[in-house]
Amino acid sequence: MARHRRNLHATDVRRPPRRHLRKLTALVSSALLTCGAMYLVAANHRSNPFSRIPHGVVAVINRSAPADDIYASQLCAGTLIAPTVVLTAAHCMADETPEQLDVVVDADNLCRPNRIVGERLHVRGFADAPQESGWSPDAIALILASPSSQPPAQVAPVPQGTDVDAYGWSSKSVVGGHQCHLRRIRLNQLANDACASAITDRRRWSPSEAEILCAVPASSEVANTCHGDSGGPVFARGSLVAMTISGTGCEVDDPGAYLRVASLSTWLETLDTTLPRPEHLGQ
Repeated sequence: MARHRRNLHATDVRRPPRRHLRKLTALVSSALLTCGAMYLVAANHRSNPFSRIPHGVVAVINRSAPADDIYASQLCAGTLIAPTVVLTAAHCMADETPEQLDVVVDADNLCRPNRIVGERLHVRGFADAPQESGWSPDAIALILASPSSQPPAQVAPVPQGTDVDAYGWSSKSVVGGHQCHLRRIRLNQLANDACASAITDRRRWSPSEAEILCAVPASSEVANTCHGDSGGPVFARGSLVAMTISGTGCEVDDPGAYLRVASLSTWLETLDTTLPRPEHLGQ
């Protein structure tokens, strides 16, 4: 069965189900709240403390999540591509509104009692990727209420034939819970025919290798991208080249479909001038 990386019971989705969202029981965080941003570490947090994690990896979470445990509120992943813009999968936002969401930039651990490191910011609005020739890219921009202090990821085309690395907090199986810590999965590129069944919504499927990267975990891997990884970044040689959108399953040999970010370059380059005016953005 084809599956997106969003919801255990929704076809084609790799995002954790909303029923796992925990009730808000924690006390108000002592984290500093300024200008719509909650800093989970010191306000002068400037560098990613985990050298294995590229800059710009984002956890998209429910705003009600307590500061010391955001595991159950993680919806999808994303990437910071500009100080106030996070790129993620459009299907992740199908049931969400901006005022329900926060992002954690340069996140790794999501669970107590371990330290949660990252910069937490409110989402203010959405900007959808435009349709092109009847094809709707599974992409959306989350507009942040205040700029991130962290460096954004740099976008580049996928190097031909080069292995790439996907990042996210995925479950290890269709029925499993997602991870506390960010996980990297090395991927081998495949011909796009191998992913033809990965996206059942044909409006979001482009067989062109200019838009879709089809890939499968390398032989050394023991896991695949899965639920919770939707919108998550795929890096090659230090640059953002794709993001997770769908897959034929969560087994280690199941091909996955990844949207090539360079195919969105025209939209991304004009994003600053096409954003909704402030009065149309969520508060």
